[in-house]
Amino acid sequence: MSKKNGGSNLERYNHFKKLYDNAIKKYKIEEYKSSYCSFDSVANGYRFENEELAYDAKYYLALHFLIGLGITKNLDKAQNLFKEVFTSSSKYKERAKQKLLDFIKYAG
Repeated sequence: MSKKNGGSNLERYNHFKKLYDNAIKKYKIEEYKSSYCSFDSVANGYRFENEELAYDAKYYLALHFLIGLGITKNLDKAQNLFKEVFTSSSKYKERAKQKLLDFIKYAG
């Protein structure tokens, strides 16, 4: 990537897509600290160029906070992230909706 402009959009996409794919692999083999760091980088570093990829990463961040995978459990953060994903173009939007309904169901 070029230092001046952060690289082309395609280079940036490839970088963050690779990071996201690696995070998924780490998540599946239960290396949660590593997957959390990678999902966080994608969610916060790529949100302007590809919102969908960033929100997909936020869905997994929410799962980390919900269950306490590799980080301290934080239901408020999980709920806020699920809300963001639900109102986005993420492929996990319906799953996020279900998680939010679960929050309502178990809170009452």
